[in-house]
Amino acid sequence: MIGVIRVRKGHPNPMIRKTLELLRLDKVNTLSLIQDNPRMKGMLIICQDYVTWGIISDELVTKVEEKKGKVETPIKFFHLRPPSKGYESLKLPYPKGSMGKRESLDELVKRMI
Repeated sequence: MIGVIRVRKGHPNPMIRKTLELLRLDKVNTLSLIQDNPRMKGMLIICQDYVTWGIISDELVTKVEEKKGKVETPIKFFHLRPPSKGYESLKLPYPKGSMGKRESLDELVKRMI
């Protein structure tokens, strides 16, 4: 399962805005859990300037569901707090900043619960 978090706000172009709506990422600091398939990865590439994503462990998913409540929709989404100690840069990709693909999203989600 892939976790996606919207980290940047603003006024994206209509194609990116629609993709964020389909992923249920309407606000900053929203976590959305999606399936790992080519269609979803294509959607992530479209909106990569506004989100960060990575593999999320099953135990962390259950911890978030216990804390925030279960959601019975095709795409599970949760509104989280801003991370403690903040994000890195919101303008640079992952190794130096917070945008784009990560190896694991667990560390960031733990800071946001």
